[in-house]
Amino acid sequence: MKEREIIELLDNCKEQYWELPEDDVASCLKETFEYLLKSAKIRDDWEFKWSAFGEDISIYAISQKQKHEYALGFFRGEIYLESFIFEPKTIKYMPSEFWAILADLDLKKNFNFQENAWLSKKVDFDTRTGVSSIYKIVRNYILLEEHQPESTCDLGAFEARWGISESSVKILSSATDLLKGLHKLNYLLYRRDYQKRKGAKA
Repeated sequence: MKEREIIELLDNCKEQYWELPEDDVASCLKETFEYLLKSAKIRDDWEFKWSAFGEDISIYAISQKQKHEYALGFFRGEIYLESFIFEPKTIKYMPSEFWAILADLDLKKNFNFQENAWLSKKVDFDTRTGVSSIYKIVRNYILLEEHQPESTCDLGAFEARWGISESSVKILSSATDLLKGLHKLNYLLYRRDYQKRKGAKA
């Protein structure tokens, strides 16, 4: 689908997604995600599914290479793009490339690290501070590994959100960069996890 066509499609969905048939909205989101993949030059095969909760609707794209899920949808008057961190326990093995990509994403206004694992109140550490995603991920991982190692399997998600009123052109441009970064972060985690599992079988 050409840029002009996907902009018109997304404009239509944004303006009345809560009134359109769910199948039509899911199809719009799927075509938008495929456009983002093409624009980001991501090479992978994908399977899609979707779900709806009231007026909110999302599609879930499963990477066949990573066996990992990415979500794109409408939620409470916003458009969101999200992917949980692939095998968080692998975070401590990540090279500088991983942190450089994350730092670049963290400078984008729509990007956010959504924390998911919470420390017990018994841990004497102020977790209310910190605005940097890198700081929060490293802080949470180290504290969880020390005090609640079973919780390191679900650190949280990388996500981005845009208001419905934002320009579709800007959303598509921003989402392309963010999806490219998210896919690369998860690929680096996937590759390290694959190498670890392959080595264990040897």
